[in-house]
Amino acid sequence: SDEGFYNAGTTFSTDADIANTDKPELYQTERNRLAMTYTVPCPNGLYSVSLHYAEIWRRAFDYASRVFDVFIQGELIARDLDVFEKAGGRGNAAFIDITENVEVDNGFLAIDFLGVNQHAKISAIEVRQVL
Repeated sequence: SDEGFYNAGTTFSTDADIANTDKPELYQTERNRLAMTYTVPCPNGLYSVSLHYAEIWRRAFDYASRVFDVFIQGELIARDLDVFEKAGGRGNAAFIDITENVEVDNGFLAIDFLGVNQHAKISAIEVRQVL
């Protein structure tokens, strides 16, 4: 659950099948908003951050229908992200964007999403400490 970690956004869900994954339940719900931030408490250290996406909003089942930027710890990690394109030009298809060696030095991991065309979105976030 993402309760308590986000600052804004609404949820949208579908019961549609999700391709490219063996865990479709991760991708059948999204949180979206023009601008939103997740702040995850983490001990200081290095982390691998996996951002899980599937375009489930039917009005975005075309290239560039929803485009947004993603920042981790203030650093731009994805400019003009188009989930539909990244998922191979398919709606309801999953893909994962992994960022390695993210440094946390203040006890919090910050992930910012900023809509460029329509709202930004996220299906799931996975944070693993690098040992």
